[in-house]
Amino acid sequence: MVYKKFLKPILYVFWYLPCILLCLIVFRILNRTEIKGKENIPRKGGMLVMVNHVSALDSWLIGPIFFPRTALFPAKAELFKNPLLSVLFRGWGAFPVIRGRHNIRAMEKIVDLANHNIVVIHPEGTRSRSGEIGTGTRGVGKIIYESSSPVIPICTSGMEKFLPTGKYFPSFFKSLRINIGKSIDPNQYKNLPPEKDTYRQIVDELMFEIRKLKNG
Repeated sequence: MVYKKFLKPILYVFWYLPCILLCLIVFRILNRTEIKGKENIPRKGGMLVMVNHVSALDSWLIGPIFFPRTALFPAKAELFKNPLLSVLFRGWGAFPVIRGRHNIRAMEKIVDLANHNIVVIHPEGTRSRSGEIGTGTRGVGKIIYESSSPVIPICTSGMEKFLPTGKYFPSFFKSLRINIGKSIDPNQYKNLPPEKDTYRQIVDELMFEIRKLKNG
């Protein structure tokens, strides 16, 4: 409550906005970023944004395209143990989730947040070392099934060269690309049974759309 009422507006001005400026410098000046399909992003309301995962800095590339709105990103709860880092992570849009046996609770939290917020998820669940798009997790299929918010597929390319897995300092003067696909209505799946095969079908169809964007 204290965070929402007092800290959130302060962090937006003195932390989020400077971060957005830094992202613009890094990705628009020191690198060349092409964005295609931005008209496919709803101007208001909640949504689930599904992006392939290549770099630890993917959120810094994706977050600014929703400005002035703040996109939310799930992050492992361990990152929020330090009070100062917790405030800074939350100021950027990250929120803690506990993985493993608590993943049902995490899914419910994501579905709830997506009703009124922009929630960004990496459906593969782990970073790709090669830049190729992997297989989506069944849990993401369940999130889509349980949600009524539009699903926005996004494919990025070039981040595997900007900050490859295992590297700690980014490269510059790279060509990056963000392809944004047309929204997917999750309500089309509501007539299917709530079971593992349904969740697998949903996430497989999502990953197919993201792969099409990579080649588009």
